[in-house]
Amino acid sequence: MATPAKSEKKEVKYLSKDFSNFKDSLIDFSKTYFPNTFNDFNESDPGMMFIEMAAYVGDVLSYYIDD
Repeated sequence: MATPAKSEKKEVKYLSKDFSNFKDSLIDFSKTYFPNTFNDFNESDPGMMFIEMAAYVGDVLSYYIDD
């Protein structure tokens, strides 16, 4: 796997604090680091289920951290 140049480096923003921002960050991360493996971002794709589950976990953990 080729890693992107430093100027292209994407990281998941853990300070996003909500589901949609976590989801967008995870999609950008996937597009950067796995362009050939994971390139179907349709809502019905099984891969999106994993992205949405990870975004949900991030959202819930952010809620409990702030609580």
